Amino acid sequence: MDQIILAISSVFGALSNSGSSGLSFVFHLLGFF
Repeated sequence: MDQIILAISSVFGALSNSGSSGLSFVFHLLGFF
């Protein structure tokens, strides 16, 4: 469970740097889960 939280934190960090492309990546991950 902790690994999932760390992964989410990493995604949000990438999102801050990437912008809208990061959002697309997050939605793709959400679809995967």
